[in-house]
Amino acid sequence: MFTSDGEDSPIGTGRGFVIGHPAITVAWFNEEHGVLHLPPEERGLKVGDKLEIVPVHCCAVVNMLDVINLIDGDQVKDVLPIAGRGRVR
Repeated sequence: MFTSDGEDSPIGTGRGFVIGHPAITVAWFNEEHGVLHLPPEERGLKVGDKLEIVPVHCCAVVNMLDVINLIDGDQVKDVLPIAGRGRVR
């Protein structure tokens, strides 16, 4: 579920999900930076480790994509162009 108003997701997960690391909380992010809260069991991550983050707030990603996929379950229902692609200066 996406929000576009700057608030946390209505499903109560903060600003995103870290795939494979459910205990990590995405505190905030923008187009270039972000802050993660790591519980003690996740503090083994090192600089250079890659994490896959699924944001629940869409403004930080939409203008960086050419299209958005509308997905229902495991089916792509539609592909929409992003009119604002490359418009942020």
